[in-house]
Amino acid sequence: MYNGYRFSRKPLTVYNPFGLLKHFDNGGEFQSYWFETGTPTFLITLIKNQHIDIANLENLTVVSDDFRRYDAENMSAVAVLYQSGYLTVSGYNEKLQQYSLDYPNDEVRSSFAGALLGTYIKAPEGEQQTLAVKLSRALEDGDVEGVMGALIPFLASIPYDL
Repeated sequence: MYNGYRFSRKPLTVYNPFGLLKHFDNGGEFQSYWFETGTPTFLITLIKNQHIDIANLENLTVVSDDFRRYDAENMSAVAVLYQSGYLTVSGYNEKLQQYSLDYPNDEVRSSFAGALLGTYIKAPEGEQQTLAVKLSRALEDGDVEGVMGALIPFLASIPYDL
Protein backbone atom coordinates (compact mmCIF):
# COMPACT_ATOMS: atom_id res chain seq x y z
CA MET A 1 0.00 0.00 0.00
CA TYR A 2 2.78 2.47 0.81
CA ASN A 3 5.94 0.87 -0.59
CA GLY A 4 7.41 1.20 -4.04
CA TYR A 5 9.28 4.48 -4.40
CA ARG A 6 12.49 3.98 -6.34
CA PHE A 7 14.91 6.73 -7.29
CA SER A 8 17.80 5.02 -9.07
CA ARG A 9 18.77 2.19 -11.37
CA LYS A 10 19.16 -0.10 -8.39
CA PRO A 11 16.05 -2.16 -7.52
CA LEU A 12 15.82 -0.67 -4.02
CA THR A 13 12.40 0.66 -3.04
CA VAL A 14 11.35 2.76 -0.05
CA TYR A 15 8.11 3.37 1.81
CA ASN A 16 6.20 6.64 1.84
CA PRO A 17 6.94 7.92 5.38
CA PHE A 18 3.81 10.13 5.48
CA GLY A 19 1.55 7.21 4.54
CA LEU A 20 3.18 4.95 7.12
CA LEU A 21 2.91 7.53 9.91
CA LYS A 22 -0.77 8.16 9.14
CA HIS A 23 -1.38 4.40 8.95
CA PHE A 24 0.04 3.76 12.43
CA ASP A 25 -1.53 6.93 13.84
CA ASN A 26 -4.94 5.61 12.75
CA GLY A 27 -4.52 2.27 14.52
CA GLY A 28 -3.12 0.39 11.52
CA GLU A 29 -6.02 1.32 9.24
CA PHE A 30 -5.12 1.02 5.55
CA GLN A 31 -6.40 4.11 3.78
CA SER A 32 -5.26 6.38 1.00
CA TYR A 33 -3.51 9.29 2.69
CA TRP A 34 -1.75 10.45 -0.47
CA PHE A 35 -4.09 13.34 -1.28
CA GLU A 36 -3.78 14.82 2.19
CA THR A 37 -0.49 16.23 0.88
CA GLY A 38 -2.23 18.26 -1.84
CA THR A 39 -4.67 18.10 -4.72
CA PRO A 40 -3.11 17.62 -8.15
CA THR A 41 -5.23 20.17 -10.05
CA PHE A 42 -2.17 21.78 -11.66
CA LEU A 43 -0.88 18.37 -12.71
CA ILE A 44 -4.22 17.26 -14.14
CA THR A 45 -4.44 20.50 -16.14
CA LEU A 46 -0.92 19.87 -17.45
CA ILE A 47 -1.88 16.31 -18.46
CA LYS A 48 -4.95 17.57 -20.30
CA ASN A 49 -3.07 20.39 -22.04
CA GLN A 50 -0.32 18.03 -23.23
CA HIS A 51 -2.86 15.38 -24.29
CA ILE A 52 -1.19 12.67 -22.19
CA ASP A 53 -2.86 9.29 -22.63
CA ILE A 54 -4.06 8.63 -19.07
CA ALA A 55 -4.83 5.01 -19.90
CA ASN A 56 -1.12 4.41 -20.48
CA LEU A 57 0.55 6.14 -17.54
CA GLU A 58 1.91 2.79 -16.39
CA ASN A 59 5.14 1.48 -17.91
CA LEU A 60 6.22 4.75 -19.47
CA THR A 61 9.75 4.76 -20.88
CA VAL A 62 12.01 7.78 -20.38
CA VAL A 63 15.72 8.66 -20.58
CA SER A 64 17.83 10.44 -17.94
CA ASP A 65 17.32 13.85 -19.52
CA ASP A 66 13.56 13.56 -18.97
CA PHE A 67 14.14 13.82 -15.20
CA ARG A 68 15.92 17.15 -15.57
CA ARG A 69 13.16 19.20 -17.19
CA TYR A 70 12.53 22.08 -14.81
CA ASP A 71 11.61 24.75 -17.37
CA ALA A 72 8.42 26.37 -16.07
CA GLU A 73 7.41 27.43 -19.59
CA ASN A 74 7.72 23.97 -21.16
CA MET A 75 7.12 21.54 -18.33
CA SER A 76 6.78 17.90 -19.23
CA ALA A 77 3.77 16.27 -17.54
CA VAL A 78 5.66 12.97 -17.30
CA ALA A 79 8.61 14.67 -15.57
CA VAL A 80 6.27 16.41 -13.11
CA LEU A 81 4.48 13.12 -12.42
CA TYR A 82 7.83 11.59 -11.48
CA GLN A 83 9.13 14.59 -9.54
CA SER A 84 5.94 14.84 -7.49
CA GLY A 85 5.80 11.11 -6.65
CA TYR A 86 2.86 10.02 -8.79
CA LEU A 87 5.21 7.88 -10.85
CA THR A 88 8.46 6.20 -9.82
CA VAL A 89 11.20 4.14 -11.43
CA SER A 90 10.02 0.57 -11.97
CA GLY A 91 12.88 -0.68 -14.11
CA TYR A 92 16.04 0.23 -15.97
CA ASN A 93 17.31 -1.04 -19.32
CA GLU A 94 21.09 -0.68 -19.22
CA LYS A 95 21.57 -1.42 -22.92
CA LEU A 96 19.16 1.32 -24.02
CA GLN A 97 19.79 3.51 -20.94
CA GLN A 98 16.04 3.90 -20.46
CA TYR A 99 13.99 4.00 -17.30
CA SER A 100 10.51 2.53 -16.97
CA LEU A 101 8.05 4.47 -14.83
CA ASP A 102 4.95 3.22 -13.06
CA TYR A 103 2.77 4.09 -10.08
CA PRO A 104 4.73 3.43 -6.88
CA ASN A 105 1.89 1.66 -5.08
CA ASP A 106 -1.84 1.03 -4.85
CA GLU A 107 -2.41 4.11 -2.70
CA VAL A 108 -1.16 6.50 -5.40
CA ARG A 109 -2.76 4.53 -8.25
CA SER A 110 -6.24 4.59 -6.70
CA SER A 111 -6.01 8.18 -5.43
CA PHE A 112 -4.83 9.51 -8.76
CA ALA A 113 -7.47 7.51 -10.63
CA GLY A 114 -10.11 9.13 -8.42
CA ALA A 115 -8.78 12.60 -9.22
CA LEU A 116 -8.74 11.81 -12.94
CA LEU A 117 -12.27 10.40 -12.74
CA GLY A 118 -13.51 13.76 -11.50
CA THR A 119 -11.85 15.52 -14.41
CA TYR A 120 -12.99 13.29 -17.23
CA ILE A 121 -16.50 12.31 -16.13
CA LYS A 122 -18.83 15.24 -16.54
CA ALA A 123 -21.03 14.64 -13.52
CA PRO A 124 -21.30 16.24 -10.09
CA GLU A 125 -18.69 14.93 -7.64
CA GLY A 126 -21.13 12.87 -5.55
CA GLU A 127 -22.47 11.19 -8.67
CA GLN A 128 -18.96 10.30 -9.86
CA GLN A 129 -18.31 8.21 -6.77
CA THR A 130 -21.76 6.62 -7.08
CA LEU A 131 -20.96 5.71 -10.68
CA ALA A 132 -17.63 4.17 -9.67
CA VAL A 133 -19.24 2.15 -6.86
CA LYS A 134 -22.10 0.93 -9.08
CA LEU A 135 -19.68 -0.07 -11.82
CA SER A 136 -17.35 -1.86 -9.39
CA ARG A 137 -20.18 -3.81 -7.79
CA ALA A 138 -21.72 -4.76 -11.12
CA LEU A 139 -18.37 -5.97 -12.45
CA GLU A 140 -17.68 -7.94 -9.29
CA ASP A 141 -21.14 -9.54 -9.41
CA GLY A 142 -20.95 -10.29 -13.15
CA ASP A 143 -24.06 -8.14 -13.67
CA VAL A 144 -23.85 -7.14 -17.36
CA GLU A 145 -27.01 -5.01 -17.22
CA GLY A 146 -25.66 -3.21 -14.16
CA VAL A 147 -22.35 -2.53 -15.93
CA MET A 148 -24.18 -1.11 -18.94
CA GLY A 149 -26.44 0.97 -16.69
CA ALA A 150 -23.39 2.46 -14.99
CA LEU A 151 -21.50 3.05 -18.25
CA ILE A 152 -24.27 4.68 -20.26
CA PRO A 153 -24.21 7.99 -18.31
CA PHE A 154 -20.41 8.08 -18.63
CA LEU A 155 -20.49 7.35 -22.37
CA ALA A 156 -23.26 9.91 -22.86
CA SER A 157 -21.05 12.58 -21.31
CA ILE A 158 -18.39 12.19 -24.04
CA PRO A 159 -18.75 14.90 -26.72
CA TYR A 160 -19.79 13.41 -30.06
CA ASP A 161 -17.12 15.34 -31.98
CA LEU A 162 -14.33 13.37 -30.32
